[in-house]
Formats: sequence, structure tokens, C-alpha cells
Amino acid sequence: YWGRAPPQGVLSGLAIGCSVVVVVYNVPVLQWQQIQPGIFGLAANILALVVVSLLTSPMDKEHVEQFVVQ
Repeated sequence: YWGRAPPQGVLSGLAIGCSVVVVVYNVPVLQWQQIQPGIFGLAANILALVVVSLLTSPMDKEHVEQFVVQ
């Protein structure tokens, strides 16, 4: 869990990660050394999540604290 991740970062990471999996799975040229497409999708997901989360403004601290157990 990363409290800095807003919904925009989560949704963009999910969309980009899933898209990468579908593209790598369906384009044989992109399948490199028999690595599962999900690995590439996970890497794209994490990268998109971090980049979009850092480019958007953080959520209010009070809102985040509602969902975090201390």
C-alpha cells in the first residue's frame, strides 16, 4: 500500500499494465526469451502508477487516514 497513490495513478497503472499484457501476448515479436507477458505488464503497471501518482496532487491526509490502520 502506498498512501501517495491517488485513484488516477491506480487506474492508469491497471489500464497500461493490462494493455501491455494483451499486446505482448498477441505480438510474437515482442515475446522475449520466453518471459511471461504478465512480467512486462507488472513492470508497466508499477511504472505508470508511480509516474502518474507523482504528477498528480496528493489526496487529503484526512481522507487517506480513513483507510490506513496505524
